Amino acid sequence: MKVWTSIDAPLAVIAVQISEIARALITGKVRGFDSGYLFGAHPAFVHSAVGPAVGSVINFMLGRKLVGR
Repeated sequence: MKVWTSIDAPLAVIAVQISEIARALITGKVRGFDSGYLFGAHPAFVHSAVGPAVGSVINFMLGRKLVGR
């Protein structure tokens, strides 16, 4: 079993949030609660801001590519 380092766990949380935004039109905020429990309020706020922002950019880029504008 892999031991999580201090950088692996936040990156995993951000990656899960990116995939949650990129694959679903309506997302839940369960990951934000989990992140707050694991990392504390301030780091969780950063994780919960970065993940959905990157996921939204991915959605925007895919939309632009599919529509062709």
